[in-house]
Amino acid sequence: MAETTGIIGDIHLDLAGLEAAIAGPLAECGRFVVTGDFLDRGPGDPHEVLERVLALPDVVVLAGNHELAYLGGPSYRGMAEPRCAPLAPLLRDLVIDGRLRAAASVHGVLCVHGGVSRAFWQRHLEADCGGDPVAAVAKMNRLLVRAVGTRDFTHPLFGALEARIRGPFWAGIGDDLLLATGTPPFDQVVGHVPMSAGWHSPANDAGGGRVLSVCREHRLEGSGAAVGCVSLGPDGAGQ
Repeated sequence: MAETTGIIGDIHLDLAGLEAAIAGPLAECGRFVVTGDFLDRGPGDPHEVLERVLALPDVVVLAGNHELAYLGGPSYRGMAEPRCAPLAPLLRDLVIDGRLRAAASVHGVLCVHGGVSRAFWQRHLEADCGGDPVAAVAKMNRLLVRAVGTRDFTHPLFGALEARIRGPFWAGIGDDLLLATGTPPFDQVVGHVPMSAGWHSPANDAGGGRVLSVCREHRLEGSGAAVGCVSLGPDGAGQ
């Protein structure tokens, strides 16, 4: 039987909030995906938080736009804090070793930090991947490994705030996915930008997949967890 997967949103060094999510609403989960932005902003020790994240059972850890800054990608004010900077070599090694990734697929649902818009999908993924989120995940992960190895982050995958089509590390669930170009034909779980709880469908595209945000402001109702999270069952439904 396929295990229920705990999807954990932007931790931002909130170790206590992470522990509350693991012990509370995600207590029955046998595997985990962390959707990025586990560094910067919060009160925790960067090394302790990274160690705890990597120690989760059967975990897939994704880089967010904050981790991308330490890897050599786009950075803006408030990112790449001095206290986290010493982790940069380790983060690069984790990418090369396949332990820090750009995306994951859980029960047919794409997990990525910001989200894949329909425009990005059509221009940069659809020709190689068709409608298969698993193939899209593999391509995005290869591109991240290549970028870290070459120190070249010019691929549109890493397109940031000023890009005409923002890449999956920077896309916003509202502006880029639900209101602008729409979504690819599969569901996504993302972090990065807050949205109200539950699944959302693109307003202008009935053929697009749904999107669910697990950013820290979207904790489960009444769960007491200070870090956003959701459990994803074999049917792909968020619990």
